Formats: sequence, C-alpha cells, structure tokens
Amino acid sequence: MKLAQRKNSPDWTMNDLNLALSNLKNNRSRDPEGYANEMFKQDMIGQDMKKSILVMMNQLKRQKLI
Repeated sequence: MKLAQRKNSPDWTMNDLNLALSNLKNNRSRDPEGYANEMFKQDMIGQDMKKSILVMMNQLKRQKLI
C-alpha cells in the first residue's frame, strides 16, 4: 500500500476513455441514481462530455478517491 501511494500511474488518455466507453454494454448496470450506462455510449456522448469525464477521472485517480 505504501509503494502504491508513492508510485503514480500515468493519466488516462482520450484513447483509454474511448476504449472504455466502447465496451459499455446495453441494458446492464445502472449507477446508484438509476441512470443507465447507455447515456455514455459513443453515439450519445459529445466531445465536451468526454473531456469532462476524462478530467474528472484523472483528478479522482490523482487524489486516490474512490
């Protein structure tokens, strides 16, 4: 655990995010608020939303928040 705190992995790239979004399945896991992951599929999400998600996820990773 101490080693993981000192050694940070590189930030995720837009390609990493696109790969994750392309692997989302339909009619599967909803978030705690009840939103389906279909709203984040490639044909639904815009570039501005992708950029926002990427910034948010990298900030969470840097701060080590779950």
